[in-house]
Amino acid sequence: MNESVIVTGAAGFIGSHLTDRLLDDGFRVTCIDCFTDYYDPARKRMHLSEASRRANFMLIEEDLNRADLA
Repeated sequence: MNESVIVTGAAGFIGSHLTDRLLDDGFRVTCIDCFTDYYDPARKRMHLSEASRRANFMLIEEDLNRADLA
């Protein structure tokens, strides 16, 4: 599959599970998360540890309020 998906808040519990499922289904997944300290950033990084090893995964560490999405 050559389709691409963007997941915002991807390092959170729900976003990380969605990311894993999309990767399993063959999508190229771009994840955006700013790793705020709302809860432990180390835990958020752990949520993406499996996905980060996949070739069709990309992580953008950026705040959507400030991101240049062009």
